[in-house]
Formats: sequence, C-alpha cells, structure tokens
Amino acid sequence: MTRPLRSETAFGFRVVEGRIEIAFDCPPGADCVAPPHVVAQPTPNGLDVQYALGARVPQIYARLASPF
Repeated sequence: MTRPLRSETAFGFRVVEGRIEIAFDCPPGADCVAPPHVVAQPTPNGLDVQYALGARVPQIYARLASPF
C-alpha cells in the first residue's frame, strides 16, 4: 500500500514575461540543477504548468474559492 507523501521546502519565484518561474532552495553541499525548476502560466482558472523538472507535464492547478 502506498501512503500519501508530504514534504515542505523553501522556494522562491519571479514573474518573467507573464509566466511564473519557481526555484527550490538547494540544500548545503548538494549538487543541484540550476533554476527554474517549475514554470507556470497563470490562467483564468488557476495555473498551467508545462515545465516541471523531474515531473510529468502538463499539470493543471485549479483555483479554489477562498473563504475570506
């Protein structure tokens, strides 16, 4: 049986020509790939990810209604 996986990591982002470039922090002493690690395009309904290092693409993230 596979259990859900949860992890937390620091990241930074910048907006370049309307897309969001996301970079995850590299642990000390690690040999990390240069960012961006994820590139997302905002859509009216959420985010469309067409590039994600080491992950399947496309990934669609739907915007959820906020209770606030």
